[in-house]
Amino acid sequence: MRIPKGQEVALGRLFRLPEGELSALVNALEKLSPSVSLDHLAKRAAAAANRNPADTYELFSLISTLHAVWDLGDEQTQEEFVESVCAAARDSGNAELQPPDGGWEPIKRRLSKLLAVKSLRASAKALNIFLENERLYCRGRILTDLRPIFLAGENVPPSAAVIMHSLRISYHQDGKLRSFFVALESEDARQMKRQLDRALAKEESLRHAAKEGGITCLRFKPE
Repeated sequence: MRIPKGQEVALGRLFRLPEGELSALVNALEKLSPSVSLDHLAKRAAAAANRNPADTYELFSLISTLHAVWDLGDEQTQEEFVESVCAAARDSGNAELQPPDGGWEPIKRRLSKLLAVKSLRASAKALNIFLENERLYCRGRILTDLRPIFLAGENVPPSAAVIMHSLRISYHQDGKLRSFFVALESEDARQMKRQLDRALAKEESLRHAAKEGGITCLRFKPE
């Protein structure tokens, strides 16, 4: 295992996080329900533990990455995975990834404590499942305009026109933000609205069935 460069700073900060702050954060997490949005979970946990939301999100992002790596491994136990992480940090040659007092046991305990928190683990796994798609929707915008039709030459006013909708879909792929446009006419827009209404209705039906079965369906922004 190798520690990703982008996570070295966060891991080093975790190694040096005061024990009292860590305990307060874990206690806050144990009282929170999971969310697909780590940002939302971090804000709630930070408020409960009186911590900086940005620092809390950085820590949660690190734990989410560790969960993703753990899930891709060879069915390691939590203890074995924590040993692997600590070995990678020890062999990295980065002074910031070494324990402040030279002892690895306290580091192993805090890693194990964070990895075992159910709300954070469920959130991390839900986010990783969502990210296992080729393209992730970012935002959409519809531009509507009137397109004139000229029949008798450039110097004559238009005799007709059509109304067009241009749907722009922005999405994330391979770490980049991309976009494409689709032209729609009014019936296309109505058909799309019907499809979206049906999708939302089916979502609510599935959420109700899941609730009846004792399954909690996570949301990006819990209501």
